[in-house]
Amino acid sequence: MLAACKAGLVACFAASVMQQPARAQASVLQVSPTTDVSVEISKESKVNAQSFHYALSASNGSVRFLISGIPKWLNASFTSGTATTQPLTVTITLSDSAKTLAPGSYEGQIVFINAMNSQGTQARRATLVVAPDKH
Repeated sequence: MLAACKAGLVACFAASVMQQPARAQASVLQVSPTTDVSVEISKESKVNAQSFHYALSASNGSVRFLISGIPKWLNASFTSGTATTQPLTVTITLSDSAKTLAPGSYEGQIVFINAMNSQGTQARRATLVVAPDKH
């Protein structure tokens, strides 16, 4: 093959490139919707069961993920796993500890991490407003 390659270098290069195995495209973590988590509660009212749903999927194949930075006043139905092209839904809800917080505004950031290659890693802002008692 070396002698044949000397005669037609371009053709030889093209033939060797064509013999290379196709590389799979890196899988990207997709998270939808793009909306943030925002909750307002009153200390004297019941903590409602407001929930936020995020669909996690892979652009192709599968991708391992982690969910990080969840504030103590929120709960997630799970914080790690493997997403495929079929969406997997994580549910974010208000925790019971939210009721114990002093009146004020609280912020955090929930980060959805592609644990395989970081492609598609993204964040959602989390905001909680605890209204004071009305006396």
